[in-house]
Amino acid sequence: MLKGKPQQNIKGRARRLKYVKKDYQHKNLNNPFFRQRQKKKSSNHKSRRLIFLILIFLLLLGSALFYLFFLSNNFLIKKIEVNGLTRSSDDDLVTMAWTQSEESKLIFLKQTNLLSFNTNKLQADLSNNFSFARLEVKKKWPHTLVINLEERALAFIWQDSSGAFFSDRYGCLVTEVSPIMDDFKNYPVLTPIIQDDYILANNCLDVDDGFLSSMLSLSEKLGAYDNLGVKDYILESEFNTLTINLTAGPKVYFNIKNELDKQVKKLEVIEREKPEDEFKALEYIDLRYGDRVYFK
Repeated sequence: MLKGKPQQNIKGRARRLKYVKKDYQHKNLNNPFFRQRQKKKSSNHKSRRLIFLILIFLLLLGSALFYLFFLSNNFLIKKIEVNGLTRSSDDDLVTMAWTQSEESKLIFLKQTNLLSFNTNKLQADLSNNFSFARLEVKKKWPHTLVINLEERALAFIWQDSSGAFFSDRYGCLVTEVSPIMDDFKNYPVLTPIIQDDYILANNCLDVDDGFLSSMLSLSEKLGAYDNLGVKDYILESEFNTLTINLTAGPKVYFNIKNELDKQVKKLEVIEREKPEDEFKALEYIDLRYGDRVYFK
């Protein structure tokens, strides 16, 4: 009987423990997963705050730089410098540059600021309105706009129904200077026999380079003879033909594909051997056919 009693007590206590409700309210329970999520959320908050501060700093820095470079007077255009111009005034070029500086760029920026000034546009406008061998527009910091140019060498005078213009040896007209009366004595004058529009959009003549080269070469050779003064050179449609009107004599036909020296020599001999009145009375002299010379 004594041996069985402790076993009954143990079973009774077990039954009582089985029905006791567990109380978690006063327990200090830690969930490792919950702690990690809290930590991650805090880290994300700090990152967003840092990014926000960086963006604010960049915005303020950008605003300060924009004001410094574009809105302040630190790079305001104060001077326009023109280099290389000798035959005419630079007033027209400077006026075009100042006029463009008053135009807006990107709607809200004026080109009075050297940074926002469009040098390519000014260079194109100057090229369209003037004729220079070379043209360059540069910025000279902090307040100067520089126009460097090279003038075309005057080679001859082009004369048509619209007027007279200087041209370089390549047939590009020099529009910024007009020939005066004495220039017609000192430069060869080229006149088209057909009044057509030979001037292209770039102010250059629609004339073969070989023809212009032969004309200038012939002008140089004839210049060696005082008795063979030329009134003008004629541009006509005949193939390989260069025609001149002598100041005191007939019309003369040259072949630009044959040796000009020989043709000039023949002309000089004819002028020297014929009486002056007879030579001036000739209608034409044709030197285009080798050793044969035709005149009327």
